[in-house]
Amino acid sequence: MRTIIIVTSLYLFAICADAVKILCVFPMVSYSHHQIGHTLMKELAKRGHEITFVSPFPEKEPIKNFKTVVLTGLVEEANKILATFNPLEQKSNSVFFNIIFLTFMTSSIMEQTLAHENLHALLRSGEKYDIVLTERFAFDGLLVIGQQLNVPYGLISCTGPSTWTNHLVGAPDIPSYLPSLAVDPPVHTSFTKRLYNFILYVYSKLFERIYSYPKQDAIVKKYFPDAPHIYDIIYNTSLILFNSDNSFNQPIPTTANSVEIGGFHVRPPKKLPEDLQKILDNAKHGVVYFSLGSVVKSSLIPVEKRQEILRALSKLKETVLWKFEEDLPNLPPNVIIKSWFPQSDLLAHPNVKVFITHGGLLSTIESLHRGVPVIGIPVFGDQKMNMANAVNQGHGLMIPYPELSEETLSEALKDVLTNPEYRNNVKYSSAVLKDQLVDPIDKAEYWIKYVIRHKGVKHLRLASMDLTWYQHVSLDVILFLTAVTVILFYVFYRIIKSLLGRRKSKKQKVN
Repeated sequence: MRTIIIVTSLYLFAICADAVKILCVFPMVSYSHHQIGHTLMKELAKRGHEITFVSPFPEKEPIKNFKTVVLTGLVEEANKILATFNPLEQKSNSVFFNIIFLTFMTSSIMEQTLAHENLHALLRSGEKYDIVLTERFAFDGLLVIGQQLNVPYGLISCTGPSTWTNHLVGAPDIPSYLPSLAVDPPVHTSFTKRLYNFILYVYSKLFERIYSYPKQDAIVKKYFPDAPHIYDIIYNTSLILFNSDNSFNQPIPTTANSVEIGGFHVRPPKKLPEDLQKILDNAKHGVVYFSLGSVVKSSLIPVEKRQEILRALSKLKETVLWKFEEDLPNLPPNVIIKSWFPQSDLLAHPNVKVFITHGGLLSTIESLHRGVPVIGIPVFGDQKMNMANAVNQGHGLMIPYPELSEETLSEALKDVLTNPEYRNNVKYSSAVLKDQLVDPIDKAEYWIKYVIRHKGVKHLRLASMDLTWYQHVSLDVILFLTAVTVILFYVFYRIIKSLLGRRKSKKQKVN
């Protein structure tokens, strides 16, 4: 017994000695974004690391080694806007407008965060941290917190590597095959797609350089007057953790400090509530699970379209579990609604045959991890891209929301439920996702500690990070060589013209 106590004590001492202190700032008012940062930090807290998590969402119950600093007021302000905003009723979904809207929204969230008294109280407390991690969602200026605390800092991206993130670590940023978040992959298979992707790329980069980063720089200077220019902050990012994996994202060239940890939030399934377990066990024809996520609520669907959906679902012999946030009268006997389901655990049940989803990345990863085919109904953001990836890999079908009807949904359900290829394909990709050298949490923990051990990763910093954008693409070299070539051609032209002129003159004299 004494030996067991000694060994256990030594083990706990070793864990504590290796523990680090992480300050993580996740100010986005969307709960799905919050869930990514919160889940990762909670898992690291379980391993003995001390976590301080800055977020608009208060903690539901205390967590060991986990302290929450609440950005009070942010969610309430967002809810006022969302009360007048129904994403399902938006007539225009222009990508170019969305880039502007996103910039204004994230700039506002960034300023509210940097101005918040709770954050400043934390910074004034003198608390020491080993690393600062912030969310990568168009407010890179939040990295000033790490710069001010004089510790290494990094980013956690809710999406995979893309033209939206690669420049931060000097990774290749090539629009001929790297899709924008708003362009359906693959890009390289169509000239029209490449043209559109290129125009969107140039537009977003110009908007970023001309407005977004100068705006963020002004906000940073407002609250931290001694801070360096925002470019000096963001281009010294030590690490980016991406919520992606090649099993569901297009392979993209990255740098050593760009680490993919997609699937980290999917843990072994927990026991389902008794009533739900009974429904799933007794569904002799299987179950169709339907959820549009946390932002796009099913209750926002107009009544006419809702009735079309119900007519399509009523034709099924399968039991349908629909995440619906309000009472829904006159339900078909095979449809059961609840305001919330334990989604990841539910998808792990072998009786679940199809997942009707909005195509959010967390839902996409969960369906893939559990090996469940999908029918995607994307509405905005990266949802269409996620569903396009799923369709390209044979994981299911996609019905853009404006095209959703009784007929389209019935046809998609019939196809996915009866064609075994969809399940075979998603099972194959699920095996690829799970076939990793180390668990994604282990990978994230290793790289966070690696950055801390080496006080940043200057030895991994690419030389391209010291170049301007035009130097990075060798535009100055190309222009120089073009100018030299034009000058040489002009000189040769003048010499030849002069020689020909003299020759012609001599002939005239001879005559």
